Amino acid sequence: MSTEILNAKQAFEAMSSGQAVLCRAVGQLLDFSELSQFPATVFFGADYEFCLAPRFMTIGQLDLEVPECLQGFDDLINSAVYYAPNILDVDRPIEILSTADNATYLKRLIASKLLHKTSDDAIAHARAFITLNGGSLDTIEEVETVVEPKSTPTIIIGTPDDYFACIESKIFKTKSPEDIQKISDEINADPKLNDEDRKDLFKIMDAFHAKEEVSDPATTKIVEEKPKKTTSAEVKKRYIEALNKTTREREVFAIETQITINSDLNKRDLNSLKSMIEQLYVKFKQIEAEEINALIVQFKEQITAAQTAQELIKIRTTFASNGTLSDEQHEDLNTCFNAKLVEIDSPKNAEAEREYQENLTDLINRASQAQSPAEANALVRYTTQWTEEQRKPLINAISKRLSELNVDAQPIGQPPSLMVQIQNAPDLTTLDVLEIDVGSRHPDIQPKLMGYIRARRFELENGPDGDAQ
Repeated sequence: MSTEILNAKQAFEAMSSGQAVLCRAVGQLLDFSELSQFPATVFFGADYEFCLAPRFMTIGQLDLEVPECLQGFDDLINSAVYYAPNILDVDRPIEILSTADNATYLKRLIASKLLHKTSDDAIAHARAFITLNGGSLDTIEEVETVVEPKSTPTIIIGTPDDYFACIESKIFKTKSPEDIQKISDEINADPKLNDEDRKDLFKIMDAFHAKEEVSDPATTKIVEEKPKKTTSAEVKKRYIEALNKTTREREVFAIETQITINSDLNKRDLNSLKSMIEQLYVKFKQIEAEEINALIVQFKEQITAAQTAQELIKIRTTFASNGTLSDEQHEDLNTCFNAKLVEIDSPKNAEAEREYQENLTDLINRASQAQSPAEANALVRYTTQWTEEQRKPLINAISKRLSELNVDAQPIGQPPSLMVQIQNAPDLTTLDVLEIDVGSRHPDIQPKLMGYIRARRFELENGPDGDAQ
């Protein structure tokens, strides 16, 4: 199947929408691999290319790759050729030209997820249908048919009340010119037949008797008759057998596509097949709806039973890659997923918040009782794992206590100025403490002191020469 290459932006958007993405280095002939095999910077350069991971459906004991279909009518390119699966001849997909005349036909193919950009995808889709039905993809050898002269073909009649088929069977029993004339008169005089029915019946009669029989009285040698054209009844029988083997709506639609373009079917047989197809559509839509509802219930039960976030993520990956669910059904499952995730994380968040409040209360009390600026500033080291917002109440308490200590303090000696302490700070932790002290100084000098803070921080982080440590 074809692989569409994605750039980093497209791959990131696809991954954000829940689709699985594969990656490989640009210019290499290696197979695509999972993103876990690459560094986290794959989306920030032009050294990697991406593609969507193929999706698989499980049929019995087989995992079959789901062929990629066109997702919307807007994806079509005018006058381009697109492909649909051909159930009757899997290696020869149906070709459809994108034109205004084919718009309705193309829309229905897209809605049924049967339209492909490449013939390979359409062939893979047809093969998946046959495998899903339990059929065989092995090549069947053609059997040479020996035609015997004056043999009466086997007649396939539709339902017992199929009046047209009954007359058709009489045509195949005619042998002499008198029989032909008799059935011709019967067709012309039958009030139950319209002109189109009569025309179809006379075509069948002409095709049936279009053979040459040459008899040599001396040798009684029979010349082989010409091959007969396939009759509408035979074609109808073949389609009925194929329809009876279908198990999904898409399979029915693929056969309906073939029936629509088959010129060997007369109007009566065509209408009979269409009636059968409509009944199958109703049947399979109901079956598919029941299966999807059961699948959704199963996913919800798995989500409810999940005990960890890792289990939930695995379940979400499974239902996000399911192509049979609608957008509304995906949204419903995502709502259940998010609610369960909050439920799992809530006890952890509640415990973390309780611990934070206890530590904050203790540190604020210790800050209010600190006997020196160093003791008050030292409390910051207990908040290294906190966010700036979590640390703010403690910083305010320390600043308030530093202001009180500066008012009460008596000059004992001449300590180094705060500017000198900032310029000589040995590490970032000391600098953080001094930065807190800046907040207790007069507002007019705070901007100048913060300038020294930024300069010293740059030196400590990058070295005196500006080189990163």
